[in-house]
Amino acid sequence: MATSVAMSTVDLSTWRITAGKNLREIAEALGIGGANPGRTLQRYENGSRACPLDLAVAIQTLTEGAVTPGSMAATRAAYLRDHGQAFTSSDDGKNGAEAASRHVNDEAAGSHAETAR
Repeated sequence: MATSVAMSTVDLSTWRITAGKNLREIAEALGIGGANPGRTLQRYENGSRACPLDLAVAIQTLTEGAVTPGSMAATRAAYLRDHGQAFTSSDDGKNGAEAASRHVNDEAAGSHAETAR
């Protein structure tokens, strides 16, 4: 159910709005449950809640790469910075998005190195 929006890497909220989707629609597409899935998604969007790695990867798939685990981690880091908190290794452990970003970047660097051979 990916909605194609031609743009470079963006934050989830920007992608969702550009795609013309509401919080409930995207939360449903991602399989987010609970009492208020849209509110849960909103917390991931604004960085007030750390996005789990598996969800960050699902978001990347849904957005066809427009929103990456790295952009989710950047949103979280900006939220923490803006609220006088630090993005720490324990935060990385909770969501894994920063680690995923490093992994994706490492893989990209490796594929570029292979292409150059």
